[in-house]
Amino acid sequence: PQGEGAAVRIHADDAARVAPADVSPTDLQPFIIDWFSVKSGATYTIRLLMKSSAAGNINLRMGTWSAGDDIALTLTEDKDYKTYEVQSTASFESANNDVHILFQGGKFIGKVNIKKIEIFEN
Repeated sequence: PQGEGAAVRIHADDAARVAPADVSPTDLQPFIIDWFSVKSGATYTIRLLMKSSAAGNINLRMGTWSAGDDIALTLTEDKDYKTYEVQSTASFESANNDVHILFQGGKFIGKVNIKKIEIFEN
């Protein structure tokens, strides 16, 4: 879904750029990775190679459409790509390759370029 005043564009460098205006955290939430499974109680590391045009906070929502976990990510203003790493312990189980991670920008205003995403079970 696209909130009023929000835009998602794919640019020549293949980066998806999300520009939210005044939207709620769930009005605009693109998938950044999809089709994997998790075990309840297992800890996962999510590593993103990305850059941000402004400092701010976003939420990563790892889950299915019926269960999931919120993971806070603090961004710094960067002209070059930087590795961000967060961990989350799954509070749900899914063995059906139906888990996804949503990028929920909320009130963050800025450009975010994501070049690479990795997820590891610790």
